[in-house]
Amino acid sequence: SFIKEEDIIKNVNNYLIVSSKTALNELIKNIINFKDTYNLVLVIPNRRLTDNIKTNLFKDIIIICNSSSAQAYEKIIGEHNEEN
Repeated sequence: SFIKEEDIIKNVNNYLIVSSKTALNELIKNIINFKDTYNLVLVIPNRRLTDNIKTNLFKDIIIICNSSSAQAYEKIIGEHNEEN
């Protein structure tokens, strides 16, 4: 399984970083049954990945370019987490 419910934590934002449409489709198949119980935030490289995808499965969607550094990911996700 791509991701299991025991991998997700209640009452906090769970950031799910996905870089491809294939990976996003697999992720959605796995979270569909427990999406309402957890705060799931999707992190993607561009909005195009969400074309024809049910984005209401996620509390929020953040776009971070694939070429961004690890520090940039940490900063953007950290700021998002503080605000939400």
